[in-house]
Amino acid sequence: MVLHHKEFTNAGKTAGLQIWRIENLELVPVPENFCGIFYTGDAYVILYTVNQKTSFFYHLHYWLGKECSQDESAAAAIFTVQLDDSGGEPVQHRELQGVETTAFASYFKGGITYKTGGVASGFHHVVTNDLSAKRLLHIKGRRVVRATQVPLSWTSFNSGDCFIVDLGGKIYQWCGSKCNKFERLKAAQVARGIRDNERNARAKLVVVEEGSERSALTNNSQIMIRECDNDTEADVFNRKIAKLYMSSVENRTMYNMVDDGSGHTQIWRVESSGRVPVDPKGYGQFYGGGGGDCYIILYTYGKRQIIYTWQGARCSLDELTASAFLTVELDRSLGGHAVQVRVCQDKEPPHLLSLFKSKPLIVYKSGTSRLRGQTPPPPTRLFQVRRNLGTITRIAEVDARASSLNSNDAFLLKMADGRGYLWMGKGASEEEEKGADYMSKELNCSSKHVMEENEPDDFWAALGGKTEYLTSARLDSQTITHHPRLFGCSNKTGRFIIEEVPAEFTQDDLAEDDVMLLDMWDQVFTWIGMDANEVERTESVKSAKRYIETPVVVVKQGHEPPTFTGWFLAWDPSHWDSVTRSMKSMRL
Repeated sequence: MVLHHKEFTNAGKTAGLQIWRIENLELVPVPENFCGIFYTGDAYVILYTVNQKTSFFYHLHYWLGKECSQDESAAAAIFTVQLDDSGGEPVQHRELQGVETTAFASYFKGGITYKTGGVASGFHHVVTNDLSAKRLLHIKGRRVVRATQVPLSWTSFNSGDCFIVDLGGKIYQWCGSKCNKFERLKAAQVARGIRDNERNARAKLVVVEEGSERSALTNNSQIMIRECDNDTEADVFNRKIAKLYMSSVENRTMYNMVDDGSGHTQIWRVESSGRVPVDPKGYGQFYGGGGGDCYIILYTYGKRQIIYTWQGARCSLDELTASAFLTVELDRSLGGHAVQVRVCQDKEPPHLLSLFKSKPLIVYKSGTSRLRGQTPPPPTRLFQVRRNLGTITRIAEVDARASSLNSNDAFLLKMADGRGYLWMGKGASEEEEKGADYMSKELNCSSKHVMEENEPDDFWAALGGKTEYLTSARLDSQTITHHPRLFGCSNKTGRFIIEEVPAEFTQDDLAEDDVMLLDMWDQVFTWIGMDANEVERTESVKSAKRYIETPVVVVKQGHEPPTFTGWFLAWDPSHWDSVTRSMKSMRL
């Protein structure tokens, strides 16, 4: 007889991630905004569901913290077996803290955070927005970032890594003098996650460089990082700091939303005057380029509510700040029980995409949806259409030039005279063609269908002339066994290592101080970051040639050819500048 737990009813019904924690030997769902946070004294069950056209495929994991009890460990294993037996044929994985599999780590692009304590150790949950938190997180790793809670003591720091001093109302990102850019970027992502998910954007982020601690933390009564004159004074100081140490644990109110996006959706645009309602006709259309917007999306399903804050890639710091306060204000008006999720452009979760029903997600390259003050759109525009999940597609405006084309996708070209072409790459799907048709109607563009290699002269003239673009066949993740893979090559640890980037990669995974290998099975690209050292530059090429016999193409940061950039959706040549500006905005 197969036992059936009540939590199994909605398990695996939609694509995506579901997590449960073992509490008093029971399964309790983990809120969506706490995914990636694990307590060292607990055990968890994790289900990852993949949509394979007409069916689902499952990966089932149970995760054990270093301090979890034998009872919790056994309960997690038992529930995993029961969930397996309840339906489907999932692949099962046993995960141990600190040595998780690549597949498991791939689910958490923002990194994995380990927190001290757990249910069995007697720690009690506190509400979200706790501004009295006092803890120290050690940020370690490059491809798979782990944030581990360590004693709140000066002795926990080292110059080679980044740390987060979480004081509730203020979150300090401390950067060691020998840390690298990639560690800085990942530490910033973890710090923003704490601010947005645990503090509902009420905390202030500050970047502190090693050596500037005195000025950064002056007059802070909660903690003072400083250099002591002698060992005796340091010991006394650290004992005082240890007394301030406590674990911050998650909201007791658990949240379980597994649905198809059929609930009620409301969207507002963030403006200086507050939240301005967006016309429902424009739902799913966002502006993310220069001068782009921020949006607040409220989704209601019965008594459950979730608030998404969507932030354009280049929206201003003022808009980011305003969106944080407006989100908190909206949550309070709803009773303070809504789950809050911050979403960055191009990182939209599957559930958010499902809210727009049959409409694809559209991201315009520049401009704003405001009624006044818009920047006039360019006369010639190009939109890339790519299937994301089943029949759900994303449409992204890209540079109107031939190198932006991709044989695997559909594109809509709107020309200056109002005419248009719906260009079908050889590998484009029916869903992508429908998405391009939809975009044509949105722009009131009379479009003519044209197949790749049958383009008229005025098509290429509108794009500035025919040039090279990606023509390699994209590997369909739903039908093939070999997928594109991205690897990082680094000697930052003292020895040269090659480490795979988990899951679907993005432009953010290209570390500027490393060499990256993009393995397409029939071709391998060696991408050289501008800050990569000589050992990484030479050893990466040697390593690539040692274990593969396919052609190796070397490209340098800032000079990537279309055959490389085409594997990344809506490649942005100015991406590196925007990352640098973002980091500078947080620095003292």
